[in-house]
Amino acid sequence: MSLKKRLRFEIFKRDGFRCQYCGQIPPNILLQVDHIVPKSKGGKDEPTNLLTSCADCNLGKSNLSLKELPPSLKEQILLLRERERQLAEYDRFLRERGERIKSDTNAIIQEFQQIFPGRSLAPEFVHKSLHRFLEHLPREVIAQNFRLAACRFPQRSHDETEDIEFVSRALKYFCGICWNQIKGKGRPSDAQ
Repeated sequence: MSLKKRLRFEIFKRDGFRCQYCGQIPPNILLQVDHIVPKSKGGKDEPTNLLTSCADCNLGKSNLSLKELPPSLKEQILLLRERERQLAEYDRFLRERGERIKSDTNAIIQEFQQIFPGRSLAPEFVHKSLHRFLEHLPREVIAQNFRLAACRFPQRSHDETEDIEFVSRALKYFCGICWNQIKGKGRPSDAQ
């Protein structure tokens, strides 16, 4: 015996006139009422055992119970779980990487201030260059590059103007060393 029209309409209304499997709505699809526990397996024509389905999903489900997942659905669930696990791992990796870069940045800034007393790195330099270098090079290598740059351009006087130019040239040389290392070229030749 088929469902009464009123019961069918109540199920459609309860489910928002939307297929509960694929989410489609009329007029693109023809709605039907599906049994959660199939009638062939003892399911009743009660609202708690009925849901709105499109004809394609209902016919594709056949008389499978929703407790018995078809093999393709089981595979999709396994893939989704794996995807979720990978996303969680990737998020954890990004957080740890960000914390490492922040910690390394603070250590590099302290190293710079020891090498160039009374000077500080501009925030723009820290965020644009230093963070990028720390994505590719270990903190110890970057600290060594600061020391190499300081040796290459020794401070000659305590004149403020010359001091600013000295630090500026040392920073440019430092950046050159880092970029060459990132590109796999080693440090620049001292003959430059």
